[in-house]
Amino acid sequence: MRAPIAALQFAPDGKVLVWGGYGEITVGGAKLTVPLAQVHALAFAPAGTTLAVGGGVPGESGTVCLLNWPSGKRRETRKLHTDLIVGLAFSPDGKTLATASHDGTAHCGVQKLEGHAGLVLDVAFSADGADVFTACSDGSLRVFDAATGKLKRTLSLHTDRIYAIVLQPNSPRCVTASADKTVRLWQPGIGRLIRIVRGFEGGVLSVAFSPGSTRLYTGGEEGIVRVIEADSDHVLAQWKASIGWLLRLALSPDGKTLATGDSAGAVRRWDALTGAPRPSPASGAGGTPKTSAAPN
Repeated sequence: MRAPIAALQFAPDGKVLVWGGYGEITVGGAKLTVPLAQVHALAFAPAGTTLAVGGGVPGESGTVCLLNWPSGKRRETRKLHTDLIVGLAFSPDGKTLATASHDGTAHCGVQKLEGHAGLVLDVAFSADGADVFTACSDGSLRVFDAATGKLKRTLSLHTDRIYAIVLQPNSPRCVTASADKTVRLWQPGIGRLIRIVRGFEGGVLSVAFSPGSTRLYTGGEEGIVRVIEADSDHVLAQWKASIGWLLRLALSPDGKTLATGDSAGAVRRWDALTGAPRPSPASGAGGTPKTSAAPN
């Protein structure tokens, strides 16, 4: 049985897809061993020369490995948490790495971000790098000062855990995906909820923005990819991408290819505009479910 795809990212050049499993990552189809029992997060530094790999041992340790890219040579290993690292983010200048962990804390460089009331499931920097946002299993989105680690505000409008947080490109806004079957658009710097997207029949586990910020992609327990107009809740297209849960989405830098990773360990590629299947990496995936247009 293959490990669930708990981490998925395109390399900065968009040509190579990287995903995580148990004790290894797969880089363009080739296996690369890392000293982590489980891999749950991947992040490329803005300069594209470093890949951070996060994970660890459940209930025991949370570790991040820094690899030189594209060689894959391990440069540094840091044990930062007492449980799995499940979220990673580099600051816009690439100088600071933030981590989110099941131990109920997050780190931003040397600062420990505390005050969560549950597992910390994802982390992101604001566009200017001044703030760090954390997504928590208590349903709260928290905003911390990146320099001091001080909690600035807590936004508690989700009714269940927040699985993922992603910034809207070229915007002060971000989007959260939740087990409460909604996606919410925020302006966290001022504590404002802008929009709630409903209509999901299961928890939403992953989100991704197109580079131009015009489209939002969602995936979750239904195994369905939805393409949503970023300035409304209008569904532009949708397709069945897995018979299992869609745990991770990754969009290529040019916005043309969407990759999905599911609970059965399958990685697939799709045309990001039409949903047409594209040749998939060697993940053992079988046939691809049929694409369908979304109802108006």
